[in-house]
Amino acid sequence: MFGGACTECEDLIRRLLCTDPRRRITVPEIVSHRWMRMSGDDMDFERLISTSINPCSEHVKPNEEVLEHMTRLGFDKDHVIEVRVGSSYKSV
Repeated sequence: MFGGACTECEDLIRRLLCTDPRRRITVPEIVSHRWMRMSGDDMDFERLISTSINPCSEHVKPNEEVLEHMTRLGFDKDHVIEVRVGSSYKSV
């Protein structure tokens, strides 16, 4: 019914759930994964991703839409801003 969509989705999910962090799919790999690109170009997605997956710098303002979404997911906005240049997020 969905053709290759289910196979591609399954591949992405398997790679997301990999328990070995060295082998787990990265955010840039997720964004470029075949399943994420099956529906064609999406300018809103591209805009959000381009400001979210690039390496952070102290001079780059964090994307407010992404911060708002993370807050809705239960992350502390101030803590995310504080550690965004670091290598990991540790809950407090």
